[in-house]
Amino acid sequence: MSAGFPPGLLLITDRAQARRPLPEIAEAALAAGFAAVMLREKDLGGRDLFELAEALAQVCARYGRPLVVNDRVDIASALPGVGAHLGRAGLPVAEARRLLGPDRLLGYSAHEVEEARAALGDGAGYVTLSPIFPSMSKPGYVPRGVGWLREAAAALPAGRVVALGGVTAEVLGDIRETGAEAAAVMGELMRAEYPGRAAAEMVRAFEEARPQA
Repeated sequence: MSAGFPPGLLLITDRAQARRPLPEIAEAALAAGFAAVMLREKDLGGRDLFELAEALAQVCARYGRPLVVNDRVDIASALPGVGAHLGRAGLPVAEARRLLGPDRLLGYSAHEVEEARAALGDGAGYVTLSPIFPSMSKPGYVPRGVGWLREAAAALPAGRVVALGGVTAEVLGDIRETGAEAAAVMGELMRAEYPGRAAAEMVRAFEEARPQA
C-alpha cells in the first residue's frame, strides 16, 4: 500500500476566502507545523494553476512537506515530488497512481467507508472523510459527526484518514479522540487576519489532544 498521510494538519487553499496571498498563508501554516498543503482552486485555468502550484511547491520544499494538487494529475506530474488529490468525478485512482508512480502522495475525497476502502485499495495513500462538522464551504451537506468518524477510522487502515469539514481549533480534540490522525483546515486559515497565529493555535490544539488508545 502507498504511503499514508503524515500525522497532523492539512491546509486546503481557497482564494475566494483568502485574506492574504496563498503562498504567504502556506508559509505561515508550514512554519507553525502543518503537515501538508492541498492546492484546490477549481476555477483556475491550466497555466495559472501551474504557476500557483509551482510557487506553493517551492514553499513546501523549504519545509520538507508535501504539496498535493486537487483534481489535476497532469499539473502534479509536471512538478517534482508533487502529489494529487481526486474526487468521485475525477480520474480513476488506479490510473492516477499509474501516472504518478508509487512514491507520490495521492488522496481521495470519500463520503462513505466502502468508497474510502475502495480508493485505498486502488492506490490512494489517504482519504479525506467529510463533512464532519458544519462547513461554510459545503452548506448543503449534512455533517456526519464524530461518531461516524470514529466508526470510519476504526474500519480503515491506520494513518489513512483525514477529517474534513468545519475543522477549528476547538474541535481538534474531538477529532483525535476518534482515532483519526489528521485533519484538514480551510476557512479558519484562509479567513484569518493573522494566519501564522491561527495556524500555531491549531497545531498546539492538535498536539495537546490525545488520540483514542
